[in-house]
Amino acid sequence: MIYQTQFVKNMIISHKNKFIFIKPAKVAGSSVEVALSKWHGENDIITPQEKFNLKSDEDFYNSPGRNYKGFHGHISAEEVRKKIGENIWNSYFKFTIVRNPWDIVVSKYFYEKYRTFKKEFSYNNLKEKIKIKDIISGKILKKAKNFIKLNLERKNNVNNFNDFVIFFVKNLKNNSEFYFDSQGLPILDFYMRYENLEDDYKKICEIIKIPYEELPKLKTKQRKNKRNYSEYYNQKTKEMIANKFEKEIDYFKYRF
Repeated sequence: MIYQTQFVKNMIISHKNKFIFIKPAKVAGSSVEVALSKWHGENDIITPQEKFNLKSDEDFYNSPGRNYKGFHGHISAEEVRKKIGENIWNSYFKFTIVRNPWDIVVSKYFYEKYRTFKKEFSYNNLKEKIKIKDIISGKILKKAKNFIKLNLERKNNVNNFNDFVIFFVKNLKNNSEFYFDSQGLPILDFYMRYENLEDDYKKICEIIKIPYEELPKLKTKQRKNKRNYSEYYNQKTKEMIANKFEKEIDYFKYRF
């Protein structure tokens, strides 16, 4: 089974400054979203962030979200276009962030180690949170079991990086739906690069006409080991990620 909701993703639709920012996972998108949120308008749509955590974040932030009903965190770029309509989509500046896929998976690995051991996942504990009246034909309970199953598998595969890559390729999605439409064509106006993030963010600020301020440092404490991503892979896992992210690697010209 492919668990469709595991590669997170937030977004901002700014009617005030006429831009759409779509945030994939593990690309330093939280820093950009928090920075952009500072200049929000009353009617802007901002999906909520996780709360500030001293063990994870260097800089304090508060981003609870606003006006985001109907815009869940896992929404694809094409779904956003359908929801807001062609007029807004075509007239607003649309951008996101890309990152070397092999580096993304190493970052994801350390994030999973951080979140998996931060709290225990228990089927019985989760069942207590589900009201009996909400259990219709066992569907919610089945989803709860699948959720627990995934997280137990996740926990069993975060002790060894190569095991995690195999788990990732089988169970988790890549970021392609945030970059391309259903035909595989690029869907946004600008793709910031993680490897050049601060300079690209300066360009974004100029385009959408907001003051530039240095990006906050968020989620930087989750990855304790700062070795280059290439040191984590063997030939097999390197090729598995190449196949998993083939579209992104080809279009954005990434190399191992």
